[in-house]
Amino acid sequence: MFSLQFDRYESTIGFKLSTYRAAKCLWKIAVEHHAFFR
Repeated sequence: MFSLQFDRYESTIGFKLSTYRAAKCLWKIAVEHHAFFR
């Protein structure tokens, strides 16, 4: 399970992916997206 927590809104979003590889890919994309818009 992959989850995100937002301090400002105090909410958590969870994702359940079928494979470890898919979860790792989603995590990498999220980190790159965050770094780009920072």
